[in-house]
This record gives sequence, structure tokens and C-alpha cells, in this order.
Amino acid sequence: MLSVIIPIYNVEKYLSKCLNSCNQAKKDHQIEFLLINDGSTDNSGEIAKKFCDENSDFKYHLKINGGLSDARNYGLSNSKYDYIFYLDSDDTITEDSFDLIFEGINKKVDLVIFDMLFVWENSDETKYLKCFDNSDNYIKQLLLKSPSACNKVFKKKILKDNLFPVGL
Repeated sequence: MLSVIIPIYNVEKYLSKCLNSCNQAKKDHQIEFLLINDGSTDNSGEIAKKFCDENSDFKYHLKINGGLSDARNYGLSNSKYDYIFYLDSDDTITEDSFDLIFEGINKKVDLVIFDMLFVWENSDETKYLKCFDNSDNYIKQLLLKSPSACNKVFKKKILKDNLFPVGL
């Protein structure tokens, strides 16, 4: 039901924490994880390969460096499920994330959007991005929020006709 695409480029410092958060949250949901190594020059590839060897739901892909958008598009073209979630490899998810995502997927929606918490390294600063409040103007709220692919789950058919512009 859900393909999680994780582009990887020189993130050895963060990658294990990201992958472990996914593994803990996946529970019994039908999820595939596509780890797209976009030509990393550090140990990210080795970390990802080892994790995939130990966890059958995680699949390793190596490609020539093309940037974040290219890695996301590559993951999309290799995904098998109808819903796509892009997770940056320096991000983590909460233990209930997939439970909440699947609540939306089970309603057969085209798009699931959720809140995000930004945490900066070496700082106590955090920023909570709440996507919606209780007002009726959801479209305006959606349009005025900081854009991110990482707080959305997309129906795959939407993305196939709207690939990420390579180089951005």
C-alpha cells in the first residue's frame, strides 16, 4: 500500500537514526522502503546496504548522483505501491506516524498532509509547523504553508504526471 522513498546523499551521521525510526514505526503495515543512494561519497551506502540486508522491507538502490529531485523520481519509478511518502534521510518519524498515515490511506484519499517538527542540530531551537487549524479555509491554509514533500503522502498517479524538476 505505501512506498517510502528515502534519498541518500552523504548523510552517514543521520541515516541510522532515520532508518531505525522507520523500522520501529512500520509495525504490520504493508510498506516498502526504497533507499536511493544518490552517489554518496561517505559511508552512507554501506550503512544503507547493511540495514537492507538485515531488514527485508528495505531495498537498496544505487544511482549516479543527480540531486534530490532526481533521486525522488528514481524512487518513484521503482516503487510498487499506490501511495508514496518521501522521507529525507536526515529526518526521523514518530512511532505512530504510519498508523496515522494509514488512517488517511484507508479513506482512499489522494493526499495526506500532516504536521512537522523542525529540530536543529546543536541547538535547543524547534519549530512546529501545524498544517491546519480549525477554520474552514483549508485551501488557503495549505497554500500559505511552507512547502515540503516530507509531510505528505501522495497517491502515486498524481506524481507520475508531476515529477520533481531535476536540479531543484
